[in-house]
Amino acid sequence: GCGHLVGLQFTTVEKAAAFAKKLNDRCIDSSAQLYKADCPPAVLLKPPVISSPATMRYLTSAIDELL
Repeated sequence: GCGHLVGLQFTTVEKAAAFAKKLNDRCIDSSAQLYKADCPPAVLLKPPVISSPATMRYLTSAIDELL
């Protein structure tokens, strides 16, 4: 694809869950991967492959602000 996959790792399950909630509260679809014992807590985002540059700038700006 076009590289439209984002995975952010967190140090704790709580931090990952809180970040995913903040994104979802802004209507940015994300999922928190918190259940796999062998993997660090992570938040995944999969923007559509048809996302425009403006959409990707909005997404990266929101991620930056919320972090």
